[in-house]
Amino acid sequence: MSTPSRLREQNFRRFEQSFDTALKQYPHPIIIEIPDLSPRTIAARCRDAMLSHQQFKWTAPFHYEATKRLKVYEKGNIIWLGGKDPEDKPSPEAAQIVLNNSTPEWTEAEIRALALLLSSAKIQGPITLNQVVDPLLISHLESSFNVSLTPQPDGTTLIL
Repeated sequence: MSTPSRLREQNFRRFEQSFDTALKQYPHPIIIEIPDLSPRTIAARCRDAMLSHQQFKWTAPFHYEATKRLKVYEKGNIIWLGGKDPEDKPSPEAAQIVLNNSTPEWTEAEIRALALLLSSAKIQGPITLNQVVDPLLISHLESSFNVSLTPQPDGTTLIL
């Protein structure tokens, strides 16, 4: 009998870094974002990945039993992973964005969303984008939101 595709190791590996980060700052939640997937799909695959790790005991920097403590919360278009509901007002260091490493660049809409979340204190910065952001977009965001975007010498952009 073969393993159902949703429980394969490959699915677990896609979320392994997120689980590790969430467990390190447990019980504070983190945000999970994966481009090109809807929030509902991300939440379902995340739950499947936790079940897969518990059932097949894949090698990881954390014990398979540890993922049983994690909960997936769907809040609008944002997926939170952690030990307590994000509505419980996490501490300033609680929210950390975990990005899929295969994301080549952030779109303008995604950068605007980050600025809005930072400005409204839904997430805490700083956030480093691995790209140069257009100076016109920087000017617009800084005048529209309570954020600062600073291009760095290494080609990244820091959002505070």
